[in-house]
Amino acid sequence: MTNAAGYSYIEVDGGVAGKQWLAARVTPLKSGDVITWGGGATMRNFSSKALNRTFEQIVFVGSVRVVN
Repeated sequence: MTNAAGYSYIEVDGGVAGKQWLAARVTPLKSGDVITWGGGATMRNFSSKALNRTFEQIVFVGSVRVVN
């Protein structure tokens, strides 16, 4: 997870679906946290100037909640 420009960029393991990236308002998380998220809009080839990288696919979600 990385925080930049008011967002948390979170790589999650979706099991069978594989790994994916989420972006949400800055959220305090630590490695290994189990999370849920609500809603979202998928963006392809999203370029983050703050992180100086392009995400092949990222989901911008309304909220992230720790459940562990």
